[in-house]
Amino acid sequence: MNSILVLLASAGGPVFAHGGASAKDLWAHWSLDPLIITGLLLTILLYMRGWRMLAGRTEKPSPALKRRAWWFAGGMGTLIIALISPVDGLAEELFSMHMVQHNLLMLVAAPLLVLSYPLPATLLALPGQMRRAIGRGWRRSGWLRGFWHVLSLPLVAWLLQAGFLWIWHAPVLYQAALENDGLHAVEHLSFLGSALLFWWVILDTYGSHRGQRGLGILYLFTAALQGGLLGALLTFSPRIWYPIYSERAVGWGLSALTDQQLAGTIMWVPSGLVYLLGTLLMMKSWLDSMETSSSSADEKSISGKYVP
Repeated sequence: MNSILVLLASAGGPVFAHGGASAKDLWAHWSLDPLIITGLLLTILLYMRGWRMLAGRTEKPSPALKRRAWWFAGGMGTLIIALISPVDGLAEELFSMHMVQHNLLMLVAAPLLVLSYPLPATLLALPGQMRRAIGRGWRRSGWLRGFWHVLSLPLVAWLLQAGFLWIWHAPVLYQAALENDGLHAVEHLSFLGSALLFWWVILDTYGSHRGQRGLGILYLFTAALQGGLLGALLTFSPRIWYPIYSERAVGWGLSALTDQQLAGTIMWVPSGLVYLLGTLLMMKSWLDSMETSSSSADEKSISGKYVP
């Protein structure tokens, strides 16, 4: 997972001189930054090697292991679309496409990668000496384990994701990131990193423990609310939040305000649907598990083996 975050450090640079690319040129261009491509390839190769080693421990891969491979493929494919495809170039020209890029990172790639649970396979692919060194370092670093414990608290994970979303959309910071490659990379890192943490807490911690799913549903629902609020503010605002897009949007046949309204709608509606879908799926899983437990208790009671 760390290698996924590292590769984003180089994913902040503009693809074209702003306002100077035609639609034909932009859609024909794929960002071939060697650092991004190397990071993606390294991550994929490590995971594939580790996955094969895990699969080789049994006669054939389990259904769960196969599902994780598909989740991983989907997550990495989404990163390729967000960081290498023409989406990256368009994100420099249009606020609405920049919003699409951020949504791909936070609402598609992040949950898919969390569902793939890549850490065991990735660690297994490393040389044995390196794995043991990582294990020893983790056991001996009490402060690091304590820091991770705090980070993975549900409220902290929720606040980090929401906080980064609002802070980076402040006009001063947002425009500064567009003009500074290093700051833009930090923006992408904070978006993806906080989203990975948030979805890990929700899907792994709350999705796998029946008694805690109610709280997980609450965190997902409130995440949708706060993101929808920012999207609504952008959509209905009568003024332009980011003047830097004014000339760029015109080159694509849009006014800056229309581009902003489209971006706000993308943050508001599709993003809200992702959170809503996650909420409904977790709620269904919760209700199904409660029904199963109830049926099991009834069977035990009928057979005379159930003790209240």
